[in-house]
Amino acid sequence: MSNSISQKLLLIAKGRETRKVAYYFPSLPPTYFLGLSNPEMAEIKHQIQKEDISSFLNDLPHTYYEEMIIHILLITKTKDMAMLLYEMDKIVPFLCCWGETDKLASEAKIFRKHPKIGYAAIKRYLADKRIYVKRLGIVLLLTYYMDENFQAEQMEIVSSIVSDDYYLDMAIAWYFSYGLIKQYEATIGYFEKRTLSHSIHQKSIQKAVDSFRVSPERKAYLKKLRYKKSPK
Repeated sequence: MSNSISQKLLLIAKGRETRKVAYYFPSLPPTYFLGLSNPEMAEIKHQIQKEDISSFLNDLPHTYYEEMIIHILLITKTKDMAMLLYEMDKIVPFLCCWGETDKLASEAKIFRKHPKIGYAAIKRYLADKRIYVKRLGIVLLLTYYMDENFQAEQMEIVSSIVSDDYYLDMAIAWYFSYGLIKQYEATIGYFEKRTLSHSIHQKSIQKAVDSFRVSPERKAYLKKLRYKKSPK
């Protein structure tokens, strides 16, 4: 916490209310948040001097959520895929909420240019035992591998994940709802055969039914595939 970037964040955030941000992350204490907005953090990233970056990136684990977000914004600026994966491997053990995993996935746009290399890393994340590392792998897949980079194997891997964690379940449901939207023929069998857990099955269908990108005919069919009763 002695690095200049962290000190700057603390100075800007002095006296901020954090409960509104913490509300979205109930498993974490309010003290993990400084109360900075996404636009503020994006602006701070642009103000950071080059000489300050190295010490900040090596100052792991970070103390605050906002430090993690700034860290993500800094490492995803690179155009070097190998460098990004190296930096991601350093930070992924410290991911502790959906906000961090989803921000890392959304900012890592270089995965579009290097899908094969990226997929090898994603498979490692999916095989990891840690909840938010797995979630990162899933969100990377649904973000960058649902169009021309889609492979049926990817869906098989995600469908085989056994979870009793809400945020991991939601990522899996999000993934399969995207499958119903973008890769319908490859996805629909999972629902016809009831391969997924009850909750993921129901949540995926609901997300797809709520999407304007699914035709009325498909929505009607998906509604018929819902479970009629909740599990006992």
